[in-house]
Amino acid sequence: MTMSLVETSIEGTPRQQVAALMVVNHLTERLQAGIPGFGESKPRTAKEPKTKADSHTIYQFRITLRRSKPPIWRRIQVADCTLDKLHEHIQTAMGWTNSHLHQFEIKGKRYGDPELIVDGFDDSNCVDSTRTRISKILPKTGKRFSFTYEYDFGDGWDHEILFEGCPQKEPRKKYPLCIEGERACPPDWRLMR
Repeated sequence: MTMSLVETSIEGTPRQQVAALMVVNHLTERLQAGIPGFGESKPRTAKEPKTKADSHTIYQFRITLRRSKPPIWRRIQVADCTLDKLHEHIQTAMGWTNSHLHQFEIKGKRYGDPELIVDGFDDSNCVDSTRTRISKILPKTGKRFSFTYEYDFGDGWDHEILFEGCPQKEPRKKYPLCIEGERACPPDWRLMR
């Protein structure tokens, strides 16, 4: 496995190189987790505070893994949050391991975490997903709206994210919720087989 990573990081395409680096990072994090105090850093804090209005609006999305037959999908409900937090909700709902890069494409713009996305990757600039709230990118009309979420640039797991509307918030439920879905996602580490 180590030689495969080295070969990919040297000879692979830019996407494969980034994927290989993410694998190395994932393995390093797992090793460091077993050594108390090693690699400790300050936790990242939310860059945009939540407002009172944010906590009352619930957004419903249908997430479908593209090119999957039969379709692999989930329906989730979330409170207003950053795209970065939406990425975490998608990871949990789909059963991915959150060990690869990701980005959103919305109305022709790419959104990603600037600390993780290499500057100039894919010849495009990314808008900061850690500062962009879903309430700011969705249509004010509440109409259905779709955009793309890409996870794992090496394998290219593309998802269609369909905004289905804003259901009534149920006070006794704790959000986010995965309320429906079908079928399991493929293994996260397909590259390593």
